[in-house]
Amino acid sequence: MLIQLQPNFHYTDLVSFRCACSNGSFKAAVQQTVVFGTLCESQLAIRNQPCVIDDIEYNATKGRIVKNKVWVYFYGSNIDLNVLKKVGFEPDEIHVARLNGYDIQISPLANLVRSDRHCTYGTLVAGTHEELERLYGQYVQKELGATYLPEAVVCEKADGSLVPALCYIAAETPVAHATTEYLDRILIPAREFGFPDWYIERLEGFAVPS
Repeated sequence: MLIQLQPNFHYTDLVSFRCACSNGSFKAAVQQTVVFGTLCESQLAIRNQPCVIDDIEYNATKGRIVKNKVWVYFYGSNIDLNVLKKVGFEPDEIHVARLNGYDIQISPLANLVRSDRHCTYGTLVAGTHEELERLYGQYVQKELGATYLPEAVVCEKADGSLVPALCYIAAETPVAHATTEYLDRILIPAREFGFPDWYIERLEGFAVPS
């Protein structure tokens, strides 16, 4: 059975696609792979049974995507699990991660700016595109008033492994001091996750001067 991947399907988490069927044997052949791009004409040759490409599940009988998750790097208030719960986003996996080449700014919302002298700390989680749309398209944009768009980055986990991920960054945000409530949604989980002391101090530096 030949399955055509859906047009305009985005996946950013793999350098190559590993196809493993449900019985553990390899019975699929990838004819084309695209990294950080759009799969428009890639095809999988599958012997009539479900196939899992990491977190993307295809059903050869139904011929459609059943499940789809991507890695996402959070660095602002979205590291607070209570914020994610507001939109029904409860990730199964959460990893502390570092992102090199960026600095964090909070004025009043958290955002990243490119810098070859800095790094940021955050969480790396797996989520569906639907969950990310609810988080950034509904909650962040409508309630916080800022538009964040996904960019492709490579994060470093605590064990030193590198993970390609999406990271949402705003072209611009309102300019003002961050509220104490907003900063707490970053500082409290940052301490709980064990971010470095120097980075905690960096975050505390965005508090309104007394």
